[in-house]
Amino acid sequence: TDVWAIGTMMAHLLLGKPLCVGKERSSLLLAMFKIIGTPAKDNYPEAAKFPFAVKPPKKYKRGVVKCFQRMMKDEDYAKHAKAIDLIAKMLHLDPRQRITAVDALKHEYIQTYAENSATAKSFRDMYVNDWMTMKKDLVHSDVDREKSLKRKAMLAAIAEE
Repeated sequence: TDVWAIGTMMAHLLLGKPLCVGKERSSLLLAMFKIIGTPAKDNYPEAAKFPFAVKPPKKYKRGVVKCFQRMMKDEDYAKHAKAIDLIAKMLHLDPRQRITAVDALKHEYIQTYAENSATAKSFRDMYVNDWMTMKKDLVHSDVDREKSLKRKAMLAAIAEE
């Protein structure tokens, strides 16, 4: 599950939005199945053995790479092809087919990333700048969320009067 979580976070960072979204469990599960495929003999036969397993209304084939092709511009997809390959290996429904953490660290994308970060000062500067930008964006979103909560509380107080 840790490898799965890292894969979803990498996808989120790469796309700038969550890979799978849903308002409740069933819609989130359906969104996941559309990308990673529904449990089947070739995709996770043991899933049918779970006590509360429900057969999905429609069968979907695994299409992680195809999903990224559709969600990204061609030049961005080509630029991040190695990262997408790693993400696709991390997002297997069957844990036995999922890449291990050790193998993920040996993946070409991670190896190239490590080599670039150790040698290029401009790469390190870009990395720090990206993290600082992301931190700034997160702080601003927290401020916006706090303002929204205050506004809702004031409206609720007015409604009670």
